[in-house]
Amino acid sequence: MTSDHDMNPKTVREVVARFDDADRFEDAVEAVAEAGIDRANISMLGSSRAVEEKLGHRLRRTADLEDDSEAPQTVFANRHEMAEGKAAAFGLPVYVGGASAGLAVVASGGTLAIAALV
Repeated sequence: MTSDHDMNPKTVREVVARFDDADRFEDAVEAVAEAGIDRANISMLGSSRAVEEKLGHRLRRTADLEDDSEAPQTVFANRHEMAEGKAAAFGLPVYVGGASAGLAVVASGGTLAIAALV
Protein backbone atom coordinates (compact mmCIF):
# COMPACT_ATOMS: atom_id res chain seq x y z
CA MET A 1 0.00 0.00 0.00
CA THR A 2 1.38 3.45 -0.92
CA SER A 3 0.65 6.72 0.80
CA ASP A 4 -0.52 9.92 -0.89
CA HIS A 5 2.91 11.39 -0.14
CA ASP A 6 4.60 8.79 -2.34
CA MET A 7 2.20 9.47 -5.22
CA ASN A 8 2.72 13.26 -5.24
CA PRO A 9 6.41 14.07 -5.66
CA LYS A 10 7.53 17.57 -4.69
CA THR A 11 7.98 19.95 -7.61
CA VAL A 12 10.97 22.26 -7.44
CA ARG A 13 10.87 25.37 -9.58
CA GLU A 14 13.88 27.50 -10.36
CA VAL A 15 14.27 30.70 -12.33
CA VAL A 16 17.66 31.82 -13.57
CA ALA A 17 18.22 35.22 -15.14
CA ARG A 18 21.11 37.48 -16.03
CA PHE A 19 21.09 41.25 -15.54
CA ASP A 20 23.65 43.83 -16.61
CA ASP A 21 21.83 46.65 -14.80
CA ALA A 22 21.40 46.71 -11.00
CA ASP A 23 18.11 48.63 -11.14
CA ARG A 24 16.53 46.11 -13.53
CA PHE A 25 17.76 43.30 -11.27
CA GLU A 26 16.18 44.88 -8.19
CA ASP A 27 12.91 45.45 -10.07
CA ALA A 28 12.84 41.78 -11.07
CA VAL A 29 13.51 40.64 -7.50
CA GLU A 30 10.71 42.87 -6.22
CA ALA A 31 8.33 41.46 -8.86
CA VAL A 32 9.20 37.89 -7.89
CA ALA A 33 8.73 38.71 -4.20
CA GLU A 34 5.38 40.36 -4.92
CA ALA A 35 4.34 37.17 -6.75
CA GLY A 36 4.66 35.33 -3.43
CA ILE A 37 8.21 33.98 -3.44
CA ASP A 38 9.86 34.35 -0.03
CA ARG A 39 12.94 36.59 -0.18
CA ALA A 40 14.90 33.91 1.66
CA ASN A 41 14.49 31.76 -1.46
CA ILE A 42 15.89 34.43 -3.78
CA SER A 43 19.63 34.38 -4.25
CA MET A 44 22.09 35.99 -6.60
CA LEU A 45 25.48 35.36 -8.09
CA GLY A 46 27.77 38.11 -9.29
CA SER A 47 29.82 38.10 -12.47
CA SER A 48 33.53 37.40 -12.13
CA ARG A 49 34.25 41.00 -13.15
CA ALA A 50 31.91 42.37 -10.45
CA VAL A 51 33.39 40.04 -7.82
CA GLU A 52 36.92 41.04 -8.76
CA GLU A 53 35.97 44.74 -8.57
CA LYS A 54 34.30 44.38 -5.15
CA LEU A 55 36.67 41.91 -3.51
CA GLY A 56 39.90 42.67 -5.32
CA HIS A 57 40.53 39.02 -6.21
CA ARG A 58 39.12 36.39 -8.52
CA LEU A 59 36.73 33.66 -7.38
CA ARG A 60 35.26 30.68 -9.23
CA ARG A 61 33.27 31.46 -12.37
CA THR A 62 29.53 31.90 -11.83
CA ALA A 63 28.83 29.34 -14.56
CA ASP A 64 30.59 26.73 -12.39
CA LEU A 65 28.32 27.56 -9.45
CA GLU A 66 24.90 27.70 -11.15
CA ASP A 67 24.04 24.06 -10.51
CA ASP A 68 26.23 23.53 -7.45
CA SER A 69 23.88 22.79 -4.53
CA GLU A 70 26.77 23.41 -2.12
CA ALA A 71 27.35 26.98 -3.35
CA PRO A 72 26.78 29.52 -0.58
CA GLN A 73 23.69 31.68 -1.02
CA THR A 74 22.52 34.85 0.65
CA VAL A 75 19.22 36.62 1.08
CA PHE A 76 18.79 39.63 -1.19
CA ALA A 77 18.12 43.00 0.48
CA ASN A 78 17.65 45.92 -1.88
CA ARG A 79 18.73 49.47 -1.21
CA HIS A 80 15.14 50.64 -0.58
CA GLU A 81 14.75 48.28 2.37
CA MET A 82 18.08 49.40 3.77
CA ALA A 83 16.96 53.06 3.52
CA GLU A 84 13.75 52.21 5.39
CA GLY A 85 15.79 50.71 8.23
CA LYS A 86 17.99 53.78 8.44
CA ALA A 87 14.92 56.04 8.47
CA ALA A 88 13.40 54.02 11.30
CA ALA A 89 16.65 54.15 13.27
CA PHE A 90 16.68 57.95 12.96
CA GLY A 91 12.94 58.51 13.36
CA LEU A 92 12.40 56.46 16.51
CA PRO A 93 14.56 58.66 18.81
CA VAL A 94 12.93 61.79 17.37
CA TYR A 95 9.48 60.34 18.00
CA VAL A 96 10.38 59.30 21.57
CA GLY A 97 11.76 62.78 22.30
CA GLY A 98 8.65 64.49 20.95
CA ALA A 99 6.31 62.14 22.77
CA SER A 100 8.25 62.66 26.02
CA ALA A 101 7.97 66.43 25.68
CA GLY A 102 4.24 66.11 25.03
CA LEU A 103 3.79 63.91 28.08
CA ALA A 104 5.72 66.41 30.21
CA VAL A 105 3.30 69.15 29.13
CA VAL A 106 0.28 66.99 29.90
CA ALA A 107 1.73 65.87 33.24
CA SER A 108 2.33 69.49 34.29
CA GLY A 109 -1.25 70.38 33.57
CA GLY A 110 -0.23 72.67 30.72
CA THR A 111 1.98 75.01 32.75
CA LEU A 112 5.08 73.91 30.77
CA ALA A 113 3.33 74.86 27.53
CA ILE A 114 2.57 78.33 28.85
CA ALA A 115 6.14 78.70 30.13
CA ALA A 116 7.53 77.65 26.73
CA LEU A 117 5.44 80.29 24.96
CA VAL A 118 6.52 83.12 27.30
